Amino acid sequence: MRDIFPADWVLQCAIETGHSIEWISFGTGEMKNAKNKDTLTLVKKY
Repeated sequence: MRDIFPADWVLQCAIETGHSIEWISFGTGEMKNAKNKDTLTLVKKY
C-alpha cells in the first residue's frame, strides 16, 4: 500500500476531524471546511 490509501480511511478521518478531504488527500486547499460540516467537496481527478 505504498503511495496510496483507502478512500474509507480518508472519509473517516474527514468526518472525525472536520478537515477537508482535499487537504487530507493532497495537502492543498483549506484545512478546515468553511462550509457546513455536513457537506463534501468533490475534487476533480486529472
